Amino acid sequence: MKVLASSVIRSTHRGDSHGGLYIVDTDNQTYEQVLDWDYEGIRWEGGGGDRGLRGLIFHNNLLYAAGSNEIFVFNKDFQLIDQYTHPLLDGTHELTIDNDVIYNISNCYDSILAFDIKSREWIWGVQHIKHRMPQCFDIRGTNLQRADTLHLDSISVKNGWLYYAGSTTEHLYGIHPVTNITMEPTLLYHKNTHNAQFWKDGIVFNRSLESDTCYQVGNELIQHWPTPLCDRSLLTNAGLTADHARAEYTRGMVLGENSICVGSSPACVHEFVLGRKEPISTTRLTYDIRNSICGMTRYPW
Repeated sequence: MKVLASSVIRSTHRGDSHGGLYIVDTDNQTYEQVLDWDYEGIRWEGGGGDRGLRGLIFHNNLLYAAGSNEIFVFNKDFQLIDQYTHPLLDGTHELTIDNDVIYNISNCYDSILAFDIKSREWIWGVQHIKHRMPQCFDIRGTNLQRADTLHLDSISVKNGWLYYAGSTTEHLYGIHPVTNITMEPTLLYHKNTHNAQFWKDGIVFNRSLESDTCYQVGNELIQHWPTPLCDRSLLTNAGLTADHARAEYTRGMVLGENSICVGSSPACVHEFVLGRKEPISTTRLTYDIRNSICGMTRYPW
């Protein structure tokens, strides 16, 4: 499998690299950095702050990449050619796309915002505060309660339904963005998930803090893939006391027909298959503990 991975680098200063984009060939266990992200418009508060890029989507020979509060558009040479934002877009993670519409997480508002690529307009939004029902809202307004109760980090589309989950919930939720009908939530085998989505006969998800990836069918855990440990003696910038990524923190996912790629920290991409606990390949990008994989997508070019 060949994937494009984004990374976030913590403990950086203005003018430093905040992360990058990497083409990773899992068959050959090689990589190429195609973008060194040193965007001048970032904000500096918070752990990861605005640093790095997050969710990634390829569409019509363009790459759409989520920043903290913008969607950036790159051409085939990975040159920034456009960008879009909205007053309610803040704290992005993953992106997904369906029928020329990008669905973008805004976890600082417990929300998902929809952006129509053809019209270049924001067309729909839903807010889901923990212990409440999801509520669709007028995307043209900005009067929305600021909240981060679910810490949304998973979003996908299947058969016209939008599915999402967060690291502080134990459910995968579903809503139809045309009819606004909600689906009975699916109970996840574990809490604290990332990248929860349907795969084969069940649901696959990362557990970032527990450093593993799980595949469940119904209420049964079918496969458990521990994230391989990195050699602590090789870590760089390990002396930082704060604002650095956690080793083996597991985030980012690309689904193949028979395999799954996931990312970890320091930036590394692992490919797993059913029936085998160890990865069939591991591609190490760096031993810098500040540098963590964030988003991934299959590379089409």
